[in-house]
Amino acid sequence: RMAGAGSHALSHYFLPYHVHACFAANRAVFLDMKRGTYFGLDPERTELLRHALDSPSPIEAAAPPIAAELIGMGLLTTSRSASKTFLPPATNAPETSLLPLIDDRPRISAARIARFLTTCSAVALRLKLRPLERSLTHLAQRKSRNTAHFIADEAALDKARDLARTFIHLRPLAYAARNRCLLDSLVLAEFLAGYGIRATCIFGVRANP
Repeated sequence: RMAGAGSHALSHYFLPYHVHACFAANRAVFLDMKRGTYFGLDPERTELLRHALDSPSPIEAAAPPIAAELIGMGLLTTSRSASKTFLPPATNAPETSLLPLIDDRPRISAARIARFLTTCSAVALRLKLRPLERSLTHLAQRKSRNTAHFIADEAALDKARDLARTFIHLRPLAYAARNRCLLDSLVLAEFLAGYGIRATCIFGVRANP
């Protein structure tokens, strides 16, 4: 559920389960997981959306044009049963890097090479044939089953660092990382999961450019 800036009034508009949204600077940004696309509002229309979120119930009055437009695009809904509340995204700041020695080539076994290439193929095929939502659901389900390791002690951290370095050195065998951040992140998360390391993918939004 969204609330307008500076107001405690509850909105009558909701997010469909497959849509995520945030306010980045003075813009509203939506991510449609089924279509795998972003949609952003300019500052003027973002302000109109903020006002619409505090407007009377659509049952009592016609939906403001900006809300009606977003509903028509499937980015907002007035149905509680097929929606979720809006919570501002919150993430923990990183405490350390997994790649302090990125030029230090790790020992890479044939088994790791095979697992890496298999992971790349599976992730790329899944992204090509299924909605982004399905790919992330697959990762979340695997993560929920994988309770072997949290990076909470030095041994697990060392293992994660070794796997991350392996990933960096093997990556050129399969694809170029430039402009492939989604594939890159999902392959790394799946690769780590194969060795019992749970990872979380975070989608970052920058309004400009």
